[in-house]
Amino acid sequence: MKRWIGRIGGWMCREETAGEGAPAVDRPGGPPRGDRWWLNLACVMLGGSLGALTRHGTSRLVADHLGNGLPWGTLIVNLSGCFLIGICFALGQRGSRLMAHPARLFLVTGYLGSLTTFSAYALESVSAMHAEAHLVMAINFLCNNALGVALVFLGMWVGRPSSTEPAGKASG
Repeated sequence: MKRWIGRIGGWMCREETAGEGAPAVDRPGGPPRGDRWWLNLACVMLGGSLGALTRHGTSRLVADHLGNGLPWGTLIVNLSGCFLIGICFALGQRGSRLMAHPARLFLVTGYLGSLTTFSAYALESVSAMHAEAHLVMAINFLCNNALGVALVFLGMWVGRPSSTEPAGKASG
């Protein structure tokens, strides 16, 4: 029987079980124990810094070459992030040492998480589909897209200038 176990140890996955209530199976490359918490933090921070710089650099470079008519930079980093997180997930599922816990924190949580959260959203949706958790996938898809756009509009409405505030001046 397949069951959706969601995000565990940085991976979204499903597992085959012998029956209801069967214990989760530990996967190799799990999180380090004890006093290595600083390594986790360092991996995420370094990866995140590089991902943010890559996103900024890509957006600027692409805008300089293709213009600002369409947000090409965002599209490029989102799509490349999806491709890269797919590779990382496949390597992790195969038990590759390339995706040991520190490398996964650096590359997936830090670098790709900073480069694009869209790749994590896409992987979670595909993982739910593979686990035959179609309702989870549909809810995830609809909430991220419809509610995300709605909340951007709400944020714009909340942040709009008040009728008593002079145009071009933000309070704060």
